Amino acid sequence: MARLPGPGPGPGGPPWPRHTEAFKHVISLGCRCSQSSVYKAMGARRYACPFDWIFSSAAMVSHCLRDDFRDFLDKRQYHLNGTSFDAIGLKPGSAPRERKLIGHKTYSEMTAGVGRGTIFNHRDPLHDDSDYLYIQRCVQRFRCLLGSADRKLFVVLNLNRQLWIEADFMELFRELSQKTCNFLLLVLDCSGKNIGPTAAGMPLEDCEPSLELCRQSHPGQCDLLICRLPCVGENTGSYFRDDIDAQRVRAVLLDPFRFDLAPDPLQEAEAGLRPRIPAPSAGPEHSGEAGGYAAAGSVRRWSGEGQDAEIQVALGEEAEEKPRRRWGRAS
Repeated sequence: MARLPGPGPGPGGPPWPRHTEAFKHVISLGCRCSQSSVYKAMGARRYACPFDWIFSSAAMVSHCLRDDFRDFLDKRQYHLNGTSFDAIGLKPGSAPRERKLIGHKTYSEMTAGVGRGTIFNHRDPLHDDSDYLYIQRCVQRFRCLLGSADRKLFVVLNLNRQLWIEADFMELFRELSQKTCNFLLLVLDCSGKNIGPTAAGMPLEDCEPSLELCRQSHPGQCDLLICRLPCVGENTGSYFRDDIDAQRVRAVLLDPFRFDLAPDPLQEAEAGLRPRIPAPSAGPEHSGEAGGYAAAGSVRRWSGEGQDAEIQVALGEEAEEKPRRRWGRAS
């Protein structure tokens, strides 16, 4: 595959995709809470989206895209899957309380046993109207993002081997390419865990899905990066226990990119502001409206260390989000 010009993550490694503009939006696509915690702890996340604090899979996200979240929001498919008495999701030192764990008729079977059938483990959209309204607003916000021509970073951070199905990630890329434009889908597998100190010296591994089909089938400023990172220790579902793992994941998810984060698109829509749609350029690449792409998409894999991130962030985040988790920063 021909190499494209642009900044690379390290000597000898494949380059980053050609579009070097700053990301305006960072959106988690599962499969658990870790990547939402990563970006929030590092100040690169401003608002909540549907897959932030739930159990999911690439197949589930693709299904939600295909039916525009109809099944996802169908309360008739919700069911009580169990309860848990703990302090998960609360501030450190908080007293434990009982959580209702909510399953989903369609999606509980798509997570391959991860979460033991639970989909909503931090909120209760079945019994709590405010939690259901929260989920609805997350979906509305996600729809606004799909309709925006802003540069978007979609991230999947996988922690479970049974959910690492490369064909599902390729299908997710195809679904996104049909719904929006000007994005990078970054898929990182961290299911190789508890390897011990030797993992700290192991490089990122490229994955080998059928890349050529995606590049030819879905034009638009759409890019896909798939890679695998061996981990020293464990991940709780919200954060990495070993600081070395935290630093290495940060070097993948944050350091190589520039961020100039836009305001909450849902608040802009509710205020009557229209999404910013850049005018097409005269060159071979341009940003078009979603559904009317003109630039050729590309799919790339990469390995190596990242570059310094340039992140501009707001001080406040949506009040409905979960409290900040522990995150190991690189020294």
